[in-house]
Amino acid sequence: AEPAIVPVQSNASKLAVSVSAMASGSHAGSHQGEEQAPSFEPPKWTASNPKAKVTLSTAEEAVNASPECGYVTIGRSASCTYVPLGNTEAAQEAGISRLHAAVVHHTDGRVYVIDLHSAKGTTIDGKKIDKYKPTSLKHGAKLVLGQHGSTPGVSFRVSIEGGGSGAADDSPSKKRAREDEPATVRASHLLVKHNGSRRPSSW
Repeated sequence: AEPAIVPVQSNASKLAVSVSAMASGSHAGSHQGEEQAPSFEPPKWTASNPKAKVTLSTAEEAVNASPECGYVTIGRSASCTYVPLGNTEAAQEAGISRLHAAVVHHTDGRVYVIDLHSAKGTTIDGKKIDKYKPTSLKHGAKLVLGQHGSTPGVSFRVSIEGGGSGAADDSPSKKRAREDEPATVRASHLLVKHNGSRRPSSW
């Protein structure tokens, strides 16, 4: 059975409030000529020393998304763990927000991506995810940040080894399960039919 992610969903609203408050403070500071760098407060369920090894691969590079702190932030701000395309100008042209998204490891081994109210959004396998809502990442998924209209965005291929349900080899196949089932069959009743007789009373 799929483990419940109530802890994830219950923290999503708190996460939204905290990040929104930070964003408001950033805009307020910019009016005074002292723009503050955006920051991210990880949820309480974030795992330190995560179980899964996550790699986000582009055509040019592979990004380790499994640091000891249990999360990485992606955006064009220098305060982010990873700035796509190597510099803020290129990232901005690709549709990346200053603090665009975070990849967070859960204590149960699963991996989530959170869109941090980016301007042009985040998609997983072509489906846009809700802002501030932790969304499960699976092995082999296509994660795209910033793609909207003519804006190209940045595309990642997700690789997950170990960890929880998102891993590539976390569960046996149905074929293997069938092979492991007992080959014997038990019967509690035996019906004997007389050859040539069609009357049930004579069986």
